[in-house]
Amino acid sequence: MRGAMGDLQSRKREAIGFVTDMPDAPPGRYAGAFFESTFARETVEEKAVFVRQGDAWRLVGYFMSKRYTVRPGAPGAAGQKAAAGT
Repeated sequence: MRGAMGDLQSRKREAIGFVTDMPDAPPGRYAGAFFESTFARETVEEKAVFVRQGDAWRLVGYFMSKRYTVRPGAPGAAGQKAAAGT
């Protein structure tokens, strides 16, 4: 999937968090890292989930989703009046 988006242009860390309770997962020490990543053809949000095992963090999940931005005044933006006849 990432190959279709082109080369990575930039990656900005948005947040990192730590928890001991994860839904549908055994108790443990978990970390989540969230990034805004810009590729040649898309900007996406990447999420990586890690679990602590002994002295190391192990990757247990990776998720990617497109980021959508609606500009005020753009078609479909909240608060915009529908065109006459629609």
